[in-house]
Amino acid sequence: TAGLSARRDFDLTSSVYLLDVFRVAGEREGNAAAVTLQRNADNLKNVVAMDAYGNLPNLSAIELAIRMPGVTFGNPSDEVAETVSVRGMGQGMSTITIDGGLMSSWGAQSRNTRMTAFTGAMFEGLEVIKGHTPDKGVDSLGGTVNIKTRSPLSMRERRRITYTASVSGIPSGTDQIPMREQHRWHPLFNVAWLQKFKTPGSGQDNLAVSANFFYSENVFGFFRTVRDYQQTNSVPAYLWDYSTQDQYAVRVQKSLNTKWDYRVSDNSLLKVNVIVSDTPEPFRPSYQTRAFAGSATTVPSATTGIVPGAFDRRITVVRANAPAATATAATTPTAAIDAISRFIHRLQDLRHIDLAGEHRLGAFEYDWAGLYSVTRYRWGPKEISLTNRIGGVPVIGPNGQPGTGLNTMVAPNGERGVGWILDRTASDAYPRFVQNGGLDFTVPGNYRPTQNGLSSQAGDIQPHKVRDLRGNIKYRLPVESITAYLKTGGQVREQTTSTLPVRRRWSYLGREALPSDTSVMTWDRLRTGRAIPQWTPLQFTENGRPKEPSLWQEDLYFHESSRYSAFNHVRETVYATYLMTQGKFGRNGFVAGVRGETTDTVASSYVRSRVPSTPAEQAADPVGAARRDYAGNYRERAGRYTNYFPSIHLNRDFLPNLKGRLSWSTSMGRPSMANAVPRETPNESARTLTIGNPALLPQTAKTWDASLEYYFEPSGSVSAGWFHKRIRDYIVNNVNVGVIGGGKDNGYLGEYEGFTQLTASNAGNAIAQGWEFNYLQQFTFLPGWLRGLSFNGNMTILNAHGDFGSAGAYRDKDQVPGFIPYSGNASLSWKYRRFGTRVLYSYTSYHIRTFNES
Repeated sequence: TAGLSARRDFDLTSSVYLLDVFRVAGEREGNAAAVTLQRNADNLKNVVAMDAYGNLPNLSAIELAIRMPGVTFGNPSDEVAETVSVRGMGQGMSTITIDGGLMSSWGAQSRNTRMTAFTGAMFEGLEVIKGHTPDKGVDSLGGTVNIKTRSPLSMRERRRITYTASVSGIPSGTDQIPMREQHRWHPLFNVAWLQKFKTPGSGQDNLAVSANFFYSENVFGFFRTVRDYQQTNSVPAYLWDYSTQDQYAVRVQKSLNTKWDYRVSDNSLLKVNVIVSDTPEPFRPSYQTRAFAGSATTVPSATTGIVPGAFDRRITVVRANAPAATATAATTPTAAIDAISRFIHRLQDLRHIDLAGEHRLGAFEYDWAGLYSVTRYRWGPKEISLTNRIGGVPVIGPNGQPGTGLNTMVAPNGERGVGWILDRTASDAYPRFVQNGGLDFTVPGNYRPTQNGLSSQAGDIQPHKVRDLRGNIKYRLPVESITAYLKTGGQVREQTTSTLPVRRRWSYLGREALPSDTSVMTWDRLRTGRAIPQWTPLQFTENGRPKEPSLWQEDLYFHESSRYSAFNHVRETVYATYLMTQGKFGRNGFVAGVRGETTDTVASSYVRSRVPSTPAEQAADPVGAARRDYAGNYRERAGRYTNYFPSIHLNRDFLPNLKGRLSWSTSMGRPSMANAVPRETPNESARTLTIGNPALLPQTAKTWDASLEYYFEPSGSVSAGWFHKRIRDYIVNNVNVGVIGGGKDNGYLGEYEGFTQLTASNAGNAIAQGWEFNYLQQFTFLPGWLRGLSFNGNMTILNAHGDFGSAGAYRDKDQVPGFIPYSGNASLSWKYRRFGTRVLYSYTSYHIRTFNES
């Protein structure tokens, strides 16, 4: 009947992708839907379904993201991939969103969203947006990773219940550190319920509810060795610092997600999404042994630990030197061995809610969304660190008086200090480490806790809050010859981060050594036989405090002063508007427009007085001394910048299955919010003052993209793309921004007159470019059981060059920290009836994590 709407539901098969004459809104599961979304997109993006690679080990979104073209893991914290890098731009330069809205995360001050805080099981798909459009955020230098929630209204059946139960582990016979060896298997469980309902008065299902519960234990263990050599261009260089470490962690993830979709009418849809996620790290012990003698610039002599001439490319000889008679616990010994034991206990909880609506009225389409997301990252009551040392001077010597070079540990034959020979001739990874005089480093009684050697951050909190409100209006232009739209909208987003510190440290007052933990077996001892004793700090503490307070003396000034010195708060508010047009004529599509963003930043902290209290004053009145040093020096600084980001995206269907894309877009990478904190660090001898910069500008990029995409049945595609990105305004530290004047209004209450101000600033340029290839196919044309084979693979080749903010320097891809020039992924799967199996392979080339031109 004319003037009335009619609804028809169609189940699209894999052979139906795009209807040219009129458009049908529908959604299918798996790769077919993802391929369709990618093919019909107006801009360049890669889209993948969450189940595209089957059941990944931890059902994690990051496991899926790093298998997409141009995406690799960020610099892994503790050898675990938690953040992503898109097109080599490094972590912190790629935004992670949920349905287009920013999610809160620990690490937000450095803009490192950790994707391990939530499971991929609660989502439907993931897209990597590489060609930025005006209606979406542009604060990703490389690309935006957007995770899309599942719409329960789109499923065919009225009710669906799915569950996954699995056990992940490491097979016997593989090399594992002893702590990991004892915990080989860990569970994973997920259950999801989705159902559609008819509300009173509705003739069809118009309300859908989904709920997803997830539990997993993500476990890792590693052995790490770090060597630090003499700072010299001469050969050979001695090895002055040799460190080994075992670490084992259990990261638990518990989450509940529910989504409600309510279709008010054929022209109006309301959505609510709630995520509750707890990601505690209840058990993470770390045992580190560090043997060091002097520093990287020590000149070997008759008094140093390094023996002159007794070192070559493979061997370094360190002798035992008795401490000087005037040495104290604060004196750095010429040679020492530290046994550093740490128990890490972290608690992370995420609460995320977003409301959204979609409406249509004649030629107008409206959509809006608002969200509130908060993450609290806390140091738990078991967080503690303990350092025991051999070769130094204890706080309290054997005679019960303060330790000195004469009141220290002495071996039966009068030896003091400690010496060793490090020989890497037979093995570089597992060298020989043998005694070379001094105290026996295998005897626990020869070790004592260092000054302030027991420390805790139990109670520290780092909250991150995000509030976001955005809306769009889309109008179909009354032009019969083409399909064209005019679209505009705006966004207001506020995020705040804080550090609320609770920090303590103690010095040991006992005369006798602390009892070691003989049950601890390290990988180094297992492979080399080096029997360095270890201590477990939880033996001596409870709830972040010593069990026997009489044996420990707290540094009360440190506790009080850190409440000021480590505190900071940053608030960033973004105001954005845009205007764009998009449409299609014949086989051609286009998007063009501009987005404007104004960013306000307000940061606050405490700074220390230029003339601080004396050690005697700090000991006599720690609370009062801390207040005098910091409380009157509260700083609040503000900054603002405005940027405009034009873009144009063109696409053409050269053939029914061959699509080409060409685009030019602009984007930015915001500076770390830590840069805005108003710190003041004076260097009296150099007469410089290093400060924060809340007005620091973002790094900006202009990007050309070109690609060809070929699609074939069923749900297959092959594509090749090239991009060229010109980046400017790299952030450079310690830039001279002028000399501080005199008078009370000089910004520092009259202090630091004549000092040179150093701060982070924008300077430098670079170019990043590369190729991305992707191939996906299901081999249904093969005979028999081979029909179940499918392959998915991609390869990325990147290059970069420029000064990257170092004036007068030139760096290439091998000198850019975090830049991974080559990466690739391959997945071969086979399904036969109810049975399926899959092999996954991921490759990242060698790359550097840090780089120092000196």
